[in-house]
Amino acid sequence: MLQEEHASDFLEEDGRTERPMRRRDRELSFTDTLRVIENADYAVLSTVDEAGYPYGVPVSPVLEGEKHLYFHSTRALSRKADNMLENPKVSLCFVASQKTLPLEFTVDYASAVVAGRACLVMDEDERRHAALLICARHAREAGKEKAEAYYAEGGRAITIWRVDIERASGKSRGWDRISAGLAR
Repeated sequence: MLQEEHASDFLEEDGRTERPMRRRDRELSFTDTLRVIENADYAVLSTVDEAGYPYGVPVSPVLEGEKHLYFHSTRALSRKADNMLENPKVSLCFVASQKTLPLEFTVDYASAVVAGRACLVMDEDERRHAALLICARHAREAGKEKAEAYYAEGGRAITIWRVDIERASGKSRGWDRISAGLAR
């Protein structure tokens, strides 16, 4: 019989809910978790509105080092922006690879979850730096020169957000097969 567990059983001193990964055999190292993040084309950013309702939306982030993610959005106010300004605690879920194995009734996958705090980037040097990182990651074929021209022409029309990573975890089934196909 399963024992009933409550979220309050897992609260840490600062009120965050933490649980150990159930399938420890699928847990990735921190280095491999970063590889998943770097190889995912997008992530689902989850926020919470002032009424407590969750909201998830795809974004195209870029990882800088081990502590920061950047992504862009429109200058217009949005539900996502409103939520992050009200409550900067966010979560991002990345899936770098997935392959359904129907005859085995399972899926090979590599995923990562990041929790952190989002902040609006106001410093122009950091905005430009982040925008060019995003271009280098998601529009690599355009090249640095075109990315710089693109930013010079329309960079002020976008908003840049930074997520300061507080924790990250990765999980995979079939990591040996998947990791061979991921960029280092």
